[in-house]
Amino acid sequence: MDKKHVERRHISPDDYDIPEHLAAGKYSNVALVLSSGPQGNLEEVTLDFLYAGKGLPRPRLVSRVILSPRHALRLYRALGDNLSPLLNDGQSEG
Repeated sequence: MDKKHVERRHISPDDYDIPEHLAAGKYSNVALVLSSGPQGNLEEVTLDFLYAGKGLPRPRLVSRVILSPRHALRLYRALGDNLSPLLNDGQSEG
């Protein structure tokens, strides 16, 4: 079975519009990765970004992103590529 070749291009922030209400972003200090679908048949991946801070009785959801499994895998690889310099320098989570 031949695999389809999918052309990938680099997209930078100059290539898309950012609505003003999203430009500042949201701060998160906790991230959860959740998956759905029957065992062995992943249908979607949900990324919940939370803020846990003093004075809050429970962490607060600040953003939720739902991805296809294929896109989640691309994100995983992109994170690895972008964070590998931190791992190579021996830096840890801080």
